[in-house]
Amino acid sequence: MELVTVNHIENQLISKEAVLVSSGNFIEVNTQKVYLHYLKTECLTPFYSDNMPSISHAEFINATSELVHTKFPNTEVFQLNIKISHTMQVRVAAAIGKSITEFTPEEKSIYYQRLAFMIELPTLTEKMNNNSLSQVVGGVRALNKENLFSNRGLERFQVFIGFKNIVCTNLCISTDGLIAEIRELVLLN
Repeated sequence: MELVTVNHIENQLISKEAVLVSSGNFIEVNTQKVYLHYLKTECLTPFYSDNMPSISHAEFINATSELVHTKFPNTEVFQLNIKISHTMQVRVAAAIGKSITEFTPEEKSIYYQRLAFMIELPTLTEKMNNNSLSQVVGGVRALNKENLFSNRGLERFQVFIGFKNIVCTNLCISTDGLIAEIRELVLLN
């Protein structure tokens, strides 16, 4: 496995001046908006104590996005709206045994403990209280719910689909539609 140097997150955040294709924020407090590319290339995937990797945030988002495109093939889909929080500073394997003050930039990495994302389908709308609402599919993951200090077991994810959604990165979801918990265990041969 090869680790890459982490660039500063400021280069990966979506600025308020950037064109946002989604009509609204679903989480605003204590989170940062990022691109999927940032999660794929700059963030470390946590490992369990048995050296098995967890399912990365990017893999969770990709699987959900693929399902949306499969189930709604002729529907316009807005750009992903991804929010992260709870930065975890970690060291690469080469830095084990060093004091934190001795780390070089190449020996530092990060991952985010909490993730929430939504995929808005603007052509699927519903009128509620004279407001036009779009169908939204999304997910929430909180790595603090996983015991990374043990052997790999079932990993927890929550997904939702609905027109009226309230989301918290503590895995609290309120929706007028479906909420489902997914537990995933990947077994190697």
